[in-house]
Amino acid sequence: MLSFCGIDVSKDRLDVMVLPEEQCCSVPNDARGWAALVERLRNFSIAAIGLEASGGYERGVARALLAAGISVRQVNPFKLRQFARASGVLAKNDPLDARMIASFVGIMPTRPAQRPTPAAEQLAEMLAVRRQLSAEKVAAENASRLLEDAMLQRLSRRRIRRLAADIELLAERLVEIVTSEVALAHRYRLLTSMPGVGPVLACTLIALLPELGGMTRKQVAALVGVAPYAFESCALKGKALHLGRSCERPPGALHGGDERQ
Repeated sequence: MLSFCGIDVSKDRLDVMVLPEEQCCSVPNDARGWAALVERLRNFSIAAIGLEASGGYERGVARALLAAGISVRQVNPFKLRQFARASGVLAKNDPLDARMIASFVGIMPTRPAQRPTPAAEQLAEMLAVRRQLSAEKVAAENASRLLEDAMLQRLSRRRIRRLAADIELLAERLVEIVTSEVALAHRYRLLTSMPGVGPVLACTLIALLPELGGMTRKQVAALVGVAPYAFESCALKGKALHLGRSCERPPGALHGGDERQ
């Protein structure tokens, strides 16, 4: 009998549920805990393990499981919540979330996750930091408009210049990483040859959308969340939903984990 496992990830702990055996446990979210979890799961015929993205805290256990040859699926949080509601489960805690994840991967179609290359992981991490710096720069610029004290204005301008320099430095580093590998450099040249695609956007697509080039345009549109889905019912005529992969992926997020729409 094949088993399905769900893991609810937090900063310090992993709550694990294996179905249909109803075996549950908790292990620390560190190297020792990952090794203990892999050893424990070898006692079952695991078909798939579901993980819900948790701000990057799932990266270590995902790597350990993939290295052990265990199929890992990264579960879409929105779909998981909808699945729980459809199952009549309104309560929410860590063990219950692990059970829901195990049930989800056992019933719903999901795609095996693939560990990205070291270069892709590095790109994703730098892109996440660049987004944070860009948000800080916008906030600093907005706040500076309200400053009246001369000293505060100088400090604000200095901080904005520093943020702008760091953002530019990261953009240059992104291009260096991409062009240092033959395969990535080829994709980079193809992407930047298109009107409107600059270096940063090209690096973002390479790092966060590795499926690009192996899927149809409709599949890609659905995956990234720009394809509208009809949501018409009663008074909601003419409405549409956009569901898909968020651009704000955690550093080192697994590739291929989001379910196809």
